[in-house]
Amino acid sequence: MAEILKMHGEQPLASMKDYLAAASVKELDSAELRSPEILKIVLADLELFKQQAMAIRAAADEEDLYDLVAMMEDHIGNYNKTVWFIKSMLK
Repeated sequence: MAEILKMHGEQPLASMKDYLAAASVKELDSAELRSPEILKIVLADLELFKQQAMAIRAAADEEDLYDLVAMMEDHIGNYNKTVWFIKSMLK
């Protein structure tokens, strides 16, 4: 992702401080969790990532950034598969 950003004149984040400030995933307190709880948290995070990838893909398509469109389509496909897999584990 950093390479794609740099190819298009953007500066990727480089420090942990910057990543934490930009993160959309919620940090959890240290606690022992059961498997179903963990799977639900992971599922919610993956669905968030998928929505973000879809928004990036749409914006990249509007700007004719075909390499970024293709990358996001790959990510979306992987998120779809993983979301399906986790949902099947929760049944």
